[in-house]
Amino acid sequence: MVARIAERWRVENSDASRRNAESCVPSTAGATQRRSIASVTPGVLFAQAVRLCTPADFGQSLKPFVCLEYEPLYPHARPHGHPRPYSGMAVLHLVLSGAVRFDDTTGNDGRLAAGGVAWLMSGCGAWQAAAPRSETTARIFRLGIALPPELEGLSAQSQYVAPSAAPQKGPVRVILGRYGTVAGALDTPPNVNVFHVQLHGGQRWLYSPPTGQTTSWIVVDRGRLRAQCEQSLGTIHQGELAIFEEAAGGMIAVQSEGTTSFIVGSSSKHPYPLIFDRFSVHTEQGAMTKAKGVIARAGRKLLARGRIP
Repeated sequence: MVARIAERWRVENSDASRRNAESCVPSTAGATQRRSIASVTPGVLFAQAVRLCTPADFGQSLKPFVCLEYEPLYPHARPHGHPRPYSGMAVLHLVLSGAVRFDDTTGNDGRLAAGGVAWLMSGCGAWQAAAPRSETTARIFRLGIALPPELEGLSAQSQYVAPSAAPQKGPVRVILGRYGTVAGALDTPPNVNVFHVQLHGGQRWLYSPPTGQTTSWIVVDRGRLRAQCEQSLGTIHQGELAIFEEAAGGMIAVQSEGTTSFIVGSSSKHPYPLIFDRFSVHTEQGAMTKAKGVIARAGRKLLARGRIP
C-alpha cells in the first residue's frame, strides 16, 4: 500500500493567460492567490478497486478525508453485493455510471442511477452493500470522512439521494456542504464540502474554499485538467488524486482539456489522531472497541442469512 506514495507530478511552466475560456466562479471566490499542489498520485489497484487514499497514507494529511477510491461493479457480480463493515466514518458513494442498489444494516436501501448518492453515517458500526443493477459495468466513487467524537459513537443512519435531489449551480452538483449560497443534499459533518463538477473543453472553474477549510483535493473521473498554481501550470490526468497544500485562503483554479468530470473536496482539519483498521476510523480506542462489538453482532446475522460468503 505504501508503495503508491511514490507520487507523480508534472509541472509545465507556461503563461497562465495563454487561453481564453469561460470562467465559472462561485460566490465565495475572492482570493487571487492560487493554492499550490503538494502531490499527485494515480492510486493503487487493490482487488477490483483503485485506492487513492487510506488512513495509513494520505489520510493522515487529508483528514477528515481518510478514504478515496474507485470501484467497478460488473453485471455478473454477486447479485446482492458484498457487505462491508464501517464505523467511525461517514461513507459517501457517488454513482458515476450505470445503476446500483445499496442496502445496509439500518434497514434502509435504495436503487440509484448515475449521479445518485449513498450516504451512511456509520457511527458505532454498520454494514453496507452495493450491487450492480445495469447491463453494463457500473462505477462508484467511495469517500470516507472521519467523524468527530460527538458523532462517531452514535447509531448508524443512512440516506439514499436520487440524482435529481442534489442541487446544481452551473457545472457544479453540490453533494455535501455548501457552494456559495447553494446548500447541498447533505450537511453533516459540518465544515466539509464535496462537489461533482463537469466541464466542457477549455472551460475554466475557480473555487475559493470557505474560511477555515484548509484541506482540499481533486480527483479526476474522466478527461484531464490543467491546474493553475502560482507561476506554473500542472496536469491532473484521469484517475489521479491531486492534493493541494494546506492554506488558510487561496483559490483553486482549473481548466478542462476536453469534456472533464471530477470530484472536489475541501474541509477544516480533523484535529484528532486516527485509530483505524481496514474499514473503521475512530478518535480513541474505546470507541473502536465498542464499534467492533456492534459490527460483529450484525455480521453474525448477515452470515446466517447468507449475505456474507
